[in-house]
Amino acid sequence: MDDARFKYGIGISLVVAWKARMLARGILDGDAIRQYSYLKTYGDELKRTCVGNSYKLILKRPQGLFLLRFRSFYTCLEGCKLEFKKACRPIIGLDGCHLKSKFGE
Repeated sequence: MDDARFKYGIGISLVVAWKARMLARGILDGDAIRQYSYLKTYGDELKRTCVGNSYKLILKRPQGLFLLRFRSFYTCLEGCKLEFKKACRPIIGLDGCHLKSKFGE
């Protein structure tokens, strides 16, 4: 409100300032619901461009609500899969290590 008065020489009410702030926040942050709705389209586009790409979109239905909510999104690109298989050894071995503590374990 003070910025509008000093910069532009107009006085605005608290309600107008609050609405302007919410509009600006919406422009900066974007519409979260719309962004989450693009995830399935994004995953389908990944699979369309390369058949070996995979994705998993997990949604959950909170108790008492009818709408689904986003839980997680997993994606694996075919190039990453192939290079991981090519670069890593087929057997992964773990080395044991004995730790001593003041409790004797």
